[in-house]
Amino acid sequence: MTLLPPQYLDAVVSIEIKEGEKFYPLATGFLIGLKSGQKTKEGEILFNVIFVTNNHVFKDRQEVWLRFNKGVSSVRYPVSLIENGVKLWREHPNPKIDIAAIFIQASKLQEDGIDFRFLDEDNFATKGKMKELGITEGDDVFVLGFPMGLTGISKNYVLVRKGCIARFDDEIIETDGSFLIDASIFPGNSGSPVILKPEVISIEGTQPVNRAYLIGVISSSINYRETAYNIGTNPPEPRVIFMQNSSLAKVVPIDYIYELFEELQEKGLASGKNQQIILENEVKTRN
Repeated sequence: MTLLPPQYLDAVVSIEIKEGEKFYPLATGFLIGLKSGQKTKEGEILFNVIFVTNNHVFKDRQEVWLRFNKGVSSVRYPVSLIENGVKLWREHPNPKIDIAAIFIQASKLQEDGIDFRFLDEDNFATKGKMKELGITEGDDVFVLGFPMGLTGISKNYVLVRKGCIARFDDEIIETDGSFLIDASIFPGNSGSPVILKPEVISIEGTQPVNRAYLIGVISSSINYRETAYNIGTNPPEPRVIFMQNSSLAKVVPIDYIYELFEELQEKGLASGKNQQIILENEVKTRN
């Protein structure tokens, strides 16, 4: 039985940087589709397609490359983050909320035969929806991404890792702009989507959540720090700081993507001329 819809993997994209003639994996991002309010003549819903990752991934960069799969190989597209001094992406105005978004010209991907999908908002679980469904601490999740630059040689191969929600309450979300999961997160996982693992059974008095909801975006891991002191001094002086992965990670709730989408529209970044896959708005769903 498949608990993770296979098409979810085609929504996950490797973010790379180019140095000389070589490409190096940097982080993870993914495509989402938000309903545009318009339909085709055949009555099919049109979506605005957005690429989502972390603010700290885009910050202070002029350009990144997005690597998509195409059959048995992959294709890289350059994405300018700044053009003529104008920033083409948006981060959340609250610096605690580590999330960024940019429009994607999905019609270009379709023309090029790229193997891609997007996660549509019918499969989003916002903070309110999570509470309504009873999603809470202990519920299992999947993390999809490219930790430690393990992307694959000929094409992207998304790594799927398991974890569970460790802390989900109003206090931590309001103070940190995130909630916590218990999962091993490493460099490269920044921007990874976090997907609720569907359940077919539940404890008495509750209903199982049988859909793989997108619940958030990985921001960072939380490291355990321990300081070694030189006891030969008075008082003892700190000499070395040891850090270990605590297996706790911060996850930005999916709610904040809507706020970035509104700002992208207000700033006029949904239209205009640009290269390759940036800047266009609507595409018919392929899901």
